[in-house]
Amino acid sequence: KALEVCSSLSLEESLNYETVKSAILRACELVPEAYRQKFRGHKKNSTQTFVEFAREKGILFDKWCTASKVKDFDSMRELVLLEEFKSCLLECVVVYLNEQKTLNSAVAVPCEERIDDSYTPFIFKGLISLTGNSEDQKEIKMLRDMGAMQSFIVAEKLKFSEDNSCGSSVIVKGIEIGCVKVPLHRVHLQCELCTGFVRVAVRPSLPVTGVDFILGNDLAGGKVMPVLEVVDKPDIFCQSGDVTNSDVFPACAVTRAHRIKSFHLLHWSPYQPSVSRSNMWW
Repeated sequence: KALEVCSSLSLEESLNYETVKSAILRACELVPEAYRQKFRGHKKNSTQTFVEFAREKGILFDKWCTASKVKDFDSMRELVLLEEFKSCLLECVVVYLNEQKTLNSAVAVPCEERIDDSYTPFIFKGLISLTGNSEDQKEIKMLRDMGAMQSFIVAEKLKFSEDNSCGSSVIVKGIEIGCVKVPLHRVHLQCELCTGFVRVAVRPSLPVTGVDFILGNDLAGGKVMPVLEVVDKPDIFCQSGDVTNSDVFPACAVTRAHRIKSFHLLHWSPYQPSVSRSNMWW
């Protein structure tokens, strides 16, 4: 790789030691995320002294800071805050931020919100309770996840206890390939895709911001979106509010063809000998 770098330099640049050195180091350096992982993952081995271990840790930290362009306290602060912020995000969001070379936690926040917006078509509301009684129901925001084989609920939505526990757990695996044991509880769910008493896994939090319930394939099956219903006789009046003073009605359009047809029927009707233009509605 060093030979490739040297061959790409001009004759004048190749005769300058500092230029050649900088070009080779720049070509061989890793991205900031790689240095961060090396720094965090470096462990002391049995043959090292603590002095040697501390020196190697310091070298890796300096390389991480250099690759991240840390020059003062403020940039160091942003580096630490951004790392902490990424630890709270989904793996796919972290990868996106790394690809965008985001160096500021304030910039990372709208990126996370923009990615969460992509879930909007699959988010809808439902009702949840432990008893199934209407007075005990609580409204929740649900996400239909077609890639989830298990449904999940946030623990804070209901008072879970041994009384509603199923006495069993499920082992779930996320994108980070880690396995987590999650307890199952029996709840009553009412939504457009599933209604009745179901078994759901309870977690302290869910990966999507603002979502209380992840509806997986175990409950929804092959259903993705609610089935739309078409009524035989649509209601032409507003369901709420005073329609007498309203300028907008749900069904008030008259096509030109229908208007002309109405005019001819009215004009040639034997019970209506004549119709003046002033009496017609155009």
